[in-house]
Amino acid sequence: MNRLKMFFVAAAMLMAGNTMAQKSQTISSVEDTQARVVDPFARAYVKPLTCELEVKTRVAKTYDFTLAEVQAMQGEGAALFDNLRSRAVFKLAEDNNADVIVAATFYIKGNTSEGFHVTVKGFAADFVKWGSATKDDYQWIFQDGTQSTADVQTGAAKAAIKTTTRR
Repeated sequence: MNRLKMFFVAAAMLMAGNTMAQKSQTISSVEDTQARVVDPFARAYVKPLTCELEVKTRVAKTYDFTLAEVQAMQGEGAALFDNLRSRAVFKLAEDNNADVIVAATFYIKGNTSEGFHVTVKGFAADFVKWGSATKDDYQWIFQDGTQSTADVQTGAAKAAIKTTTRR
């Protein structure tokens, strides 16, 4: 009988402990706000910016890219060679304190199991004489068949420029 009483007391204590554990709650606090706007997309029209290139000197250098560097470039085939060329041009511009390498040419030798040697040659140049485009510049810009970053997003950039030139 004592064993039976002990069993019921032990069972009651376990149930009471379990019930207390289930009553514990995690309290969270949340704040929320809402703002109303008429148009979330602000439009700004900027005059094109033009500059000139000042060519400093002819430069050339060979860069060695280890297997680890090649693997970090994450590319295969043409994408890998594009990454190698981009990295070599960046390093050459950095080494020569230049803004850009004009007319770069490349010689690439190596393989994906050992690494690559990339020789890059070109002309180190800096951007100079920055200024807002003039009406003469607009004609030259519109004759250019390439797309700028603004044109890729929308065709509104050229329309905005044309509108400002009519004033």
